[in-house]
Amino acid sequence: MASKLIDLNQVPITSMAFNLNCSKLVVGLANTNAEVYDFNPTTRKWIKTAVLKDHISRVTGVDWAPNTNKIVTCGADRNAYIWEFDGQNWKSELVLLRISRAATTVFWSPNELKFAVGSSQRLLTICYFEEQGFMKSWVSKHIKKPIKSTINSLSWHPGSVLIAAGSTDMTVRVFSSYLKQIEEKPEQTCWGTRMPFGQLMQEFQLTSWCSNVSFDASGNYLAIAGHDSSLSIAQGGVQELTVYRGKNLPFNDLEWISGNQLVAVGHDKCPYMFEINEQGLKMVGRHLGKNQIGSGFSPMRRFQGMDLRGQGDSSSVNTCHTAPIHGLRASDGEKGALKSFVTFGGDGLIFLWPWNNLQSNLTN
Repeated sequence: MASKLIDLNQVPITSMAFNLNCSKLVVGLANTNAEVYDFNPTTRKWIKTAVLKDHISRVTGVDWAPNTNKIVTCGADRNAYIWEFDGQNWKSELVLLRISRAATTVFWSPNELKFAVGSSQRLLTICYFEEQGFMKSWVSKHIKKPIKSTINSLSWHPGSVLIAAGSTDMTVRVFSSYLKQIEEKPEQTCWGTRMPFGQLMQEFQLTSWCSNVSFDASGNYLAIAGHDSSLSIAQGGVQELTVYRGKNLPFNDLEWISGNQLVAVGHDKCPYMFEINEQGLKMVGRHLGKNQIGSGFSPMRRFQGMDLRGQGDSSSVNTCHTAPIHGLRASDGEKGALKSFVTFGGDGLIFLWPWNNLQSNLTN
């Protein structure tokens, strides 16, 4: 069963990230704040230790650089902030993204020399710290063409040069973000050889807008979740997608748990496990987070739990989450070797899933 880590009293969680050893986490909230929590090993509870308050609108993305111990946040106020801990407090530094629409998501590159921000201004922003003379500040560069709509999902290639961007123009694109000022010349990959900044390496057409993307550990494959309930696998240098279409509701996030297996979460409020084999991409099963015996979905059971005011009774929900899951993050292991992960969503809850134990008890 999944175990509850944090309950934010129904304040929706938009994003979340762990520090290096998963002893701390930061959550982005729909109420303009981001909150930092520390794990207390004595009480075995998560304690709120800081509130990051500089945003004046909804926080849409957070990420924690594990080695440099910096937090980056972005929001609907079109700003991003870098947060550093000085031993007592978290100090912020404004990063001018130079965008006129809301930022939607943010992620550090694996080498932590830069971070990427998606936005609804139809462009991708790459930010890095520039140290030249007296000018020492975070600088932003834009990748514009041929993006035609909001970027709502990003995934870094393990080499920190390529980045996949999924957008609502029903296209997933892989760009080069190579910055000769701070990086060595990249090596050739299956996605292409010539990699100047902003180079479009490959693009894939979907039948709906893209909900999320995720490179695998090798960087040769890219998993794609579409809002039409599809799940696709792209391979570098190959234009055709391997597509799965099932009866599930759309997925919001996904992650590789092994070389040929991945987990996806979304509007069904529970994780699904998929496997790639010679026949293509198939669903292995799902886990509801509760005791799964006799817990199949029943519309009648759902409506029986509602009172006269139209409010649902959480006991009538057959999953541990009571609202769509917004995302998942690794809590033990790493991409391609994931032992456990956490999920967060619109119900303000964070659950831990010990997947090594749970995947042997999946249901369809």
